[in-house]
Amino acid sequence: MGFLFESQEQLNESLAIWQKELRLQDWEIEAAVKPSYKMFTVGSQASIEWSLNEKTAMIHLLDPEEYPPGTVREQDHEVSLVHELIHLHYAPFEDTANQSLEHSMMELSIDVLSNTLVRLRRQGVAVHE
Repeated sequence: MGFLFESQEQLNESLAIWQKELRLQDWEIEAAVKPSYKMFTVGSQASIEWSLNEKTAMIHLLDPEEYPPGTVREQDHEVSLVHELIHLHYAPFEDTANQSLEHSMMELSIDVLSNTLVRLRRQGVAVHE
C-alpha cells in the first residue's frame, strides 16, 4: 500500500508543506480523510471543492478502509493531496461538469505532475527553493 496519513495532524503538516511547494499559500485550504459517502465525488480516491473568488478549498481523501481491494493502483494519500492541490492552479479554466477530451487530458496531466512531484520529494529532490 502507498503512503497513508495516520492522523489529522500528519495530514495538516503535509498540506502546509505542499501548499508552500506549489505556491498556494494565498489559499485557505482544509483537508480531511472521509468515508466514501462524504466525498464530493463518489467513487474517487480524493475530491476537492473550491471558491475561486474567496480562494478557499476543501479536500477529501478516501478512508483507506473503503479503498477497493484488487485495484491496479495503490492508494497514496500524499499523491492524492498533491493532485487535488494542483487543480487549484487549473481552477480558472476548469469546467468540472465537462467530461470532454480536454478535461480528460487535464486530469491526466495533473496525475502525471502529482506523481512526479511526490516521487521527487521522496527521493530527496527539492521541488523549489
